[in-house]
Amino acid sequence: MNKLFIFIKKEIIMLLSLVLAVASTFFVTPSKEYINYIDFRTLALLFSLMTIMAGLNKLGLFKILAEKMLYRVHTLFGLLLTFVFMSFFSSMIITNDVALITFVPFTIVTFKMAGERKKPFLKWSFHRLALASVRCY
Repeated sequence: MNKLFIFIKKEIIMLLSLVLAVASTFFVTPSKEYINYIDFRTLALLFSLMTIMAGLNKLGLFKILAEKMLYRVHTLFGLLLTFVFMSFFSSMIITNDVALITFVPFTIVTFKMAGERKKPFLKWSFHRLALASVRCY
């Protein structure tokens, strides 16, 4: 029973999504046409990109890039601005979802190396602000 509570506590978002998905079937009856709504090509491309990012992370590329960035940027504010502008300008070239899949693991590695674990809200707020600002242009 204790393992069940631990699982629920760790996976609350997944379980809430599951409950809401099941509840939505009572309002809109499922049909065979639903399978056509899913863009499997896009899902496969995003999965491939996530796999590539995980591989680059395991190879240590993000760590190497983070070391170079931390060598040049010395303050938390400078680091935040660097990530904001990197994600802002890259989102002009690539889509927001690709920018998120690319920059989130890099951001995590960089801030772990910088030792700034105490301010996660500030870090992610700046990161999301950069990606949201791209949608406004």
